[in-house]
Amino acid sequence: MTDPFTPPPLPNLAEIIGDAFGGDPGPPSTTEPLQYPVTELTLDTIRRWHAEQQRPTCVDAEATTRWWVSWYSAGALEYHGPWWISGFEIGGRDTIVAAVIAPTEDAARQVIAAAHDEPTVLQWRFVDQREPDWSPFCDRFERADWMTWPATGAAR
Repeated sequence: MTDPFTPPPLPNLAEIIGDAFGGDPGPPSTTEPLQYPVTELTLDTIRRWHAEQQRPTCVDAEATTRWWVSWYSAGALEYHGPWWISGFEIGGRDTIVAAVIAPTEDAARQVIAAAHDEPTVLQWRFVDQREPDWSPFCDRFERADWMTWPATGAAR
């Protein structure tokens, strides 16, 4: 009888690599390194790359499209455009809203994803395009001194 808590054996990586490169890698060795180049992409490598990236502002110099986006919190965030915690879900995660200026919906999502300290897959609530003169500031979402947003556009 098989133990249901024992994971299945891992495939032989040397055989997989050998098959991918069209040759027999020979018997696996525990003392010799693999003869094929292997790119090591670790979480630490991703974190270093992410830390070196410039944190986004809300404004893309080439873009004029304004977006109102919302997602569930996924860790620390450093975004210089307008954003607020607008509520929370039953599971305890905060819901966040932000204003972004970007050429496309996907670019608006990328701005927010790049603003997180840890690379992560975000769970989006919505990404809505707004009018060219739209401003996110109102009684509920007041402007703070640190928020970067163009002066044009009346508050709604």
